[in-house]
Amino acid sequence: MEEQGWKILHNEVEDGRLGTRVPGGGIRFYDLIAKSPADGLNYGVEVKTTYGNEWGLRWSQVYKDFQVAKHGAMTTNGQIIVEGVSYAGATIGGMRAAVWSTTVMRQLLLNSGVRTWPQLWVGDGK
Repeated sequence: MEEQGWKILHNEVEDGRLGTRVPGGGIRFYDLIAKSPADGLNYGVEVKTTYGNEWGLRWSQVYKDFQVAKHGAMTTNGQIIVEGVSYAGATIGGMRAAVWSTTVMRQLLLNSGVRTWPQLWVGDGK
């Protein structure tokens, strides 16, 4: 993502878990929180990794993502405002971009303003 101009504000692997308070209740843990080069907003990013060519989403996470995308949210440490949500598909083992598990889910996400990035690659800098 950094190669695409995103600025990583929090990386769960490198920085540890950081919750985002979901409007209406609950906590959502994103793999990354990053600032978009396109609009300057901070996005909670869910990275979905697969060895094949499909990956799925948990409804409990998606519900929270809809709330964050619609209302915005704050991290539990009070330091980062999360203004949107993005999903990134990462593939391992030479497969091309990850495929959405259902086109209906992708359309629901897009209709709700949740960004999707199906062509994020692992380890090849693209």
